[in-house]
Amino acid sequence: MFDHPDELPADAMDPALCSFEGDFYGEGTVDWTHGNAVARIPGSQDFVVSLRNLDAIVKVSRAAGNIVWKLGDGMDFELEDPDGLGWFYGQHDAKISADGTMLVFDNHGIGTWSRAMEFELDETKMSARPVWSFRVPYTAAGGTVDKLDNGHYLISTGNAKTLHEVDPDGHEVWSARFPPMPDMLSIGRIAPYPAIWRD
Repeated sequence: MFDHPDELPADAMDPALCSFEGDFYGEGTVDWTHGNAVARIPGSQDFVVSLRNLDAIVKVSRAAGNIVWKLGDGMDFELEDPDGLGWFYGQHDAKISADGTMLVFDNHGIGTWSRAMEFELDETKMSARPVWSFRVPYTAAGGTVDKLDNGHYLISTGNAKTLHEVDPDGHEVWSARFPPMPDMLSIGRIAPYPAIWRD
């Protein structure tokens, strides 16, 4: 990302998400992009990259080595949002699903809740429309969302230490909440596995 200063200027970061003080990233350093996910687009050589501290998801052409578009508030896509769901902030785990939608875990910046989101993208009109979301306990770090074969969503909440399966209508099928653990322990990812026994 450093070789694209015109598309991703260093001063475009969200100051609320970056460490300007302390030595978490080393004395005098700033976590400029905080890239936290790289996912290949199904059926393509291109991929998407989540840049948490820029509140941005970018599509990168592997063949050309350039940034094709940037998704996020004030970027390349117009938000079509009749339900008022809005953009994502401080996000994790961005990916294009098998049916072509964008899945993203929206940490919601510095907030009181986080959520899993799904967007329909029109790369011709350059429009983005949120089509599904589900709120979960707030987490500043981590979080994942995946779409299951049955159309349900599988969500983990990183530092909030909860797991959820949710149907397309927003009904929670099941959830799990883990007891308090040290701050640096979190849920990295949840993944489906085939049943090892049948009724």
